[in-house]
Amino acid sequence: MNELAPRNVDSKTYFNNKYSNRLDLGNMGGDDGYNYRGFGPIQLTGRDNFKVYSAMIGEPDLYENPLDYRDMTNPRNVEVGLKVATAYWKNKGLNELSEKGGLNEATL
Repeated sequence: MNELAPRNVDSKTYFNNKYSNRLDLGNMGGDDGYNYRGFGPIQLTGRDNFKVYSAMIGEPDLYENPLDYRDMTNPRNVEVGLKVATAYWKNKGLNELSEKGGLNEATL
């Protein structure tokens, strides 16, 4: 499956070119762009984010083996994605922002 990749580029090459060397995401080259690309409803991206949120939800394997969680027909993977989204929402204080009508100021 070529997730949004141009027709002449496979998805692994596309995501590695786009994200592998993004130091702001904690990616260190190699296949980090592909391995730590958008996951779950919030499209969590980057090695650092995977490390933080996998620990936060008690799911270290998400960080260690992110490709094992790609199949969204697997209910367990959907559950993990929702847990990550919930942890992210809480961690960023988005409830408070939404109650004040300030979600436009939030950077997701």
